[in-house]
Amino acid sequence: MSTASRPPKPSARRTTLDMPQLVEVPLDSIDRDVRAKRPPVLNVLRRLDALFDIEREINGVSSERRKILRNERSRPQVAVLEAYLRQQRAKLSGKNETAKAIDYSLKRWKELTRFVDDGDVPISNNWVENHIRPIAMACS
Repeated sequence: MSTASRPPKPSARRTTLDMPQLVEVPLDSIDRDVRAKRPPVLNVLRRLDALFDIEREINGVSSERRKILRNERSRPQVAVLEAYLRQQRAKLSGKNETAKAIDYSLKRWKELTRFVDDGDVPISNNWVENHIRPIAMACS
């Protein structure tokens, strides 16, 4: 791996969020069967994509400013997403796979939305997971 493609090493005290470049997958490229059979799933994906759009826009600002912007812009989106998930969950049986995924998210809602209350917490832990994976694989 060349040094140009490596992500920056985390510093002891970060003033900005080192957001990795997210790969955008157009929703219309998703399999037609999925789009036809699972419109609620696509609706959730659109809502999550909107949250990631906000994160891309505020990347590089101070953590204090990021917290303010997240409260102004992300918090309302998160509230709508939670209400939508609860509404969709009420329509599904407990054995439905989508219901299980919604239950998983709602049980961990506080942890999944912690980023809104803290400008230093990234919206996603993918960067960390990608960096500890080689260590975890070596230990197994």
